[in-house]
Amino acid sequence: MKILKNDYLISADPEANSKKVIKDANGNDITIYVDTSWDKIKHAVKFGTIFKCPIGFDENYSGGKLNEGDNVVFHQFVVQPENIINYDGKDYYRAHYMHVWAKIDGDDIYPVDKWLFVEPIVDEDNITDDGLVKNVFAKYLPNVGIVKASSDYVKTFGIKDGDKIHFMNDADYPIEINGKLYYRMRIDSVICIERNSFAVPLSNKLIVIEEEKKDKGIIELLNKNPDENYGEVIFVGDDIDEINVGARIRFGHGLGTKVTIDDIDYRCIEMRHVIYEIVPKHSKNILGIRVFA
Repeated sequence: MKILKNDYLISADPEANSKKVIKDANGNDITIYVDTSWDKIKHAVKFGTIFKCPIGFDENYSGGKLNEGDNVVFHQFVVQPENIINYDGKDYYRAHYMHVWAKIDGDDIYPVDKWLFVEPIVDEDNITDDGLVKNVFAKYLPNVGIVKASSDYVKTFGIKDGDKIHFMNDADYPIEINGKLYYRMRIDSVICIERNSFAVPLSNKLIVIEEEKKDKGIIELLNKNPDENYGEVIFVGDDIDEINVGARIRFGHGLGTKVTIDDIDYRCIEMRHVIYEIVPKHSKNILGIRVFA
């Protein structure tokens, strides 16, 4: 049997989460049956084994090798009736490569494509001296975590396993693997890396400190566009060669993402957000437009 482009066939038990075995006070096993129709996302089956691999992938796949027999973690949409393919009397589940996140080998995670797994950071201010959590809905620091594992593609952006990263709202999709909580996310949800208490850009981004907006009079108000921001470039990603550290730039208002580290506000932006560089008179900026500073 051969599978066409982009889709895996996954072997998984659709009832894997419908019951749990726990111990009573005497150490005896007790089976608890779970109504998985309640909170379907939480109780969805997300682990299985690759039965068949696709013959190839389209140009959007960013790499990562999975083999038949690999144990994998995947999207909650995979183990659903509409994805069933019966082969030789057994049901398997079709899974597009975008829905297959990583190989699991014991406690090791090997992400593929654009995926990475991040460990949440406990908010120590939310823990009492006795180790109790004050607010169970705010146990972890928001929008920040430690990279547990990342795909080879993700590493090309300068991310290393063990890095502390900042990420966008709602990127923290929770997944428990071997009893430990992780956030699964894509590389485009990562804002920046934090190293030595500084914001460090991904290889395709810039880190800018914005200039404070000071109204010095009617002339400045007339000359400044409220839809534009100005700032100094303090870090440049390795893939960017059009601009240097120390450059003063104008960029679109509200573009990029703001991150605060040790009370310093940074703006993480891409080159496409840069309108021009402000340079000395008689020089040209990065877009080839003469700018008078």
